[in-house]
Amino acid sequence: MAVVKYLFKKHCPASIYLTLALLSCTSSSLSMNHPWSLEECIAYALSSNPDVRIQELAYEDKIIDHNTEKNAWLPKVSMGSTQLFTFGRSLTYENTYSNTSTRQTTFSLSGEMTLFDGLRQHYEVKMANDLMRQEEYLLKQTKMNLTMKVAEAYMQVLLDIESLDIAEQQVKIDSMQTSRMNHLFAHGKASYVDITQQKATLQNSIAKSVESQNQLQIDQLALCQLMNFRDSTTITIVKFEEKDLISMLPAKPDVIYEHAITHYPDILSQKAAISSSENKIKIYQSDRYPQLSLVGGIGSNYYKTNGLSNGSFGNQMKNNFSQEIQLQLTIPIFNRFSTRNNIRKANVEKTENEYRLMKKEQELYKEISQTYARAMNAYSNIESYSKAVESSREAFKLMSKKYECGKATQVEFDDSKTKLLKALSTRIQAVYEYIYQCRLLDFYQQNPA
Repeated sequence: MAVVKYLFKKHCPASIYLTLALLSCTSSSLSMNHPWSLEECIAYALSSNPDVRIQELAYEDKIIDHNTEKNAWLPKVSMGSTQLFTFGRSLTYENTYSNTSTRQTTFSLSGEMTLFDGLRQHYEVKMANDLMRQEEYLLKQTKMNLTMKVAEAYMQVLLDIESLDIAEQQVKIDSMQTSRMNHLFAHGKASYVDITQQKATLQNSIAKSVESQNQLQIDQLALCQLMNFRDSTTITIVKFEEKDLISMLPAKPDVIYEHAITHYPDILSQKAAISSSENKIKIYQSDRYPQLSLVGGIGSNYYKTNGLSNGSFGNQMKNNFSQEIQLQLTIPIFNRFSTRNNIRKANVEKTENEYRLMKKEQELYKEISQTYARAMNAYSNIESYSKAVESSREAFKLMSKKYECGKATQVEFDDSKTKLLKALSTRIQAVYEYIYQCRLLDFYQQNPA
C-alpha cells in the first residue's frame, strides 16, 4: 500500500487521497496481526517440511555407514560355548572310546584381524566418506530448493497484496465517481446513459477487486502449503519497503558462476559422486591382490562319562586348555573375470558422473545467466514504467480536473484512470520480479548452511 500511496499522492483529488490514507491505515492495522518475514517463513518451512526431514535421515544413515567402515579394520572377537550329549559309543576325556553316555562342555574365545587386503578397507572408508558428503550436499540442495520456492511464493503474495490495493483503490475512485454522477443525475446535469456507464465501470472494478482477493488467497494457500502451515487465513507477511534498487544490482554472471561452482550443493554432490566412483575402482582393483588374515583363539573342554572316573571340572579345564594362532593367506587366481568386469563397470560409472557434472555446470551457468537477464530486464522495466507512471499520473491529474469541470467525457476519464492503474500495476510487478531475481542470484553466491 505504501507504494500505491506514494505514486498517487499530490496528483489526485483531495477526496481520493483521503480514501487512500484511510485504506493505508486499515492495511497497516491488519498487517500487525502476526506478521511473518521472509526469513521466518523459510525457517518454518525448513523445520516442518517432510522432504527436508527425509533427506536429513538419509544423511544420518550415511554417517552411520561411514562410522561402520572406519571401524572395520578393528579385530573381530567372539566367545562361544557348546554342550554336547553323546549316547552309545563315544569319546571319553582320556581320548578312548567307550559304550557309555558322555557329556562334553566346551568354552572358546577367538579373534580375527585382516592384515592386508590390497588396501580395500582404506578405499572403502574413503568411498563411505564420499557417499556421506554426497548426502550432505543433497540435503543442502533440498533446503536451497525449498528456500527458493518459499521466496518465490512470498514475493507472489506481496505482489498480490499490492495488486489488491490497486484494485481496491480503483473501486474507491469509481465509487466516488458514481456518487458524483448520481448527484449530477439528480440535478439533471447527467443523463441516464452516463450514470449507467459509471455503474458498469464500478461493477467491473469490484469484479477485478474480488478476482485480486481470490488470487491472493490462492497464493497465500500455496505459501502456507510450502511451509506446512495449516491455516492460511490467519497468516500475514511483512511488506518490503521499496529502497534504492540500484544498490541491489547483481554482479556479472561470470563472477557469480565462478563463486557458485565452488559452493553450489548440486555441483559439490556430483563431484563427491565422481570421487566415490574413483574409490570404487580402487576397491575392485584390490581384489587382484592376496589377502592375509591373522586368526587366534583359546579354549578348553570338560568331559563327563557315565560309569568312569572323571577328573574335576577345574582340573579338566586346566589340563585341556589350548591356544592357537594361524595366518590365512588367500591368493586370487581366477574368478571368471568378475574383478575385471567390476573395474570396467566402475570406470563407466565414473565417466558417466563426469558427464553429469559437466551437464550440471552448464545448467548452473544457464540458470545464472537467465536469472541475471530477468533481473536486468525487470530493472529496465522499473525505469521505463516509473516514467510512464509519472506521465500517466500527471495526465490523470489534469483529466480529473477537466472531468470535474465537465470538460471531459466519462470515457476519457476512465481511459486516463486505466492507463495510470496499468502503469502502476506493471511497475509493481517489475519491482517484485527484480527483487526476487536478485535474491536468487544471492542464493547462488552464498554458501548454503
